[in-house]
Amino acid sequence: AQSGPVGLLFPDQGSRSLRLLSAARNLPGVPRMLRGLRELLGFDPLEETPIQGVWELFRGPEAIPVWLEETELCQPVMFVCAMAAIERLNQRRPGCLDQCRAVAGLSLGELAALTYAGVFDF
Repeated sequence: AQSGPVGLLFPDQGSRSLRLLSAARNLPGVPRMLRGLRELLGFDPLEETPIQGVWELFRGPEAIPVWLEETELCQPVMFVCAMAAIERLNQRRPGCLDQCRAVAGLSLGELAALTYAGVFDF
């Protein structure tokens, strides 16, 4: 069954989740992205960070890492997460992006959309 045209919408940094990036860490291309991200940040965003204060104990198991609340750290990670999401989609539904006719993004997602569209290299 052939599907109709597909459009991709990339979210802004408010999505702040490392789950997809963690799930996609071994897909083609993603290890290279993660190496570049580690070089840029100076740490591995997928490694658990030590507790920095007692207040962190009350954040709950679903809380994002404290460093992910800082824009200068969050944006590069969420950009790489968006690029990894493409790899994950290709893995789960091979060929689905062949029908992609439009991309859009909100704020930081605009950069991911333009990168996917081939305007920027990554």
